[in-house]
Amino acid sequence: MKKIVHGQIASEGTVKGKVTVLKTEKDLSKLKEKRILIMADSLPNYLDAKSKALAFVLDKGSINCHLGKIARELNIPCLVDTKIASKSFKDNDEVQIEDNYCEKIS
Repeated sequence: MKKIVHGQIASEGTVKGKVTVLKTEKDLSKLKEKRILIMADSLPNYLDAKSKALAFVLDKGSINCHLGKIARELNIPCLVDTKIASKSFKDNDEVQIEDNYCEKIS
């Protein structure tokens, strides 16, 4: 059974990559390479990770949230209001973001 979560598109784009789930600021130390960053909510200190982001996926937020605006500036995908992404995926899952969904591909 495929694992798929849907959300609102805050910044359009399609990307494949590995996931890092950021639950606390301590998780920022896990980032060694470009990743799809999945978060329950966007915290200000998480913005330090933007240079390592292939995309952002948030459980909360709206299309006009700060992280959505940053994603548009960086021209990377951003899904918001998924409600469950941070509980549905784990570190190193391979996912694809396309349109308004994020799907586990391996």
